[in-house]
Amino acid sequence: MLRDETPPDQIITFGAPRTGALKNLRNSDVHIECFRQGKDIVPTVPPFMPRHRENIRIGKADSYIGDHSMDKYIEVLQREFDYDA
Repeated sequence: MLRDETPPDQIITFGAPRTGALKNLRNSDVHIECFRQGKDIVPTVPPFMPRHRENIRIGKADSYIGDHSMDKYIEVLQREFDYDA
């Protein structure tokens, strides 16, 4: 994206770890949304890296590992946001 100097219009992540690459977009016009399902532990690592945006919390907390399942993300999005994947 940035390497090719073609910034995206938006970035949406689901259970993604913190990443330093998005810090390049912090002061840009790119819309960034980061979803975290329940107690999904992956968006909290690495712990020393700051967040580029606050996570949008969805679903109920069941399991640190189980909540990382993409099936759970899809299920919650369909239920809470009336989204049909």
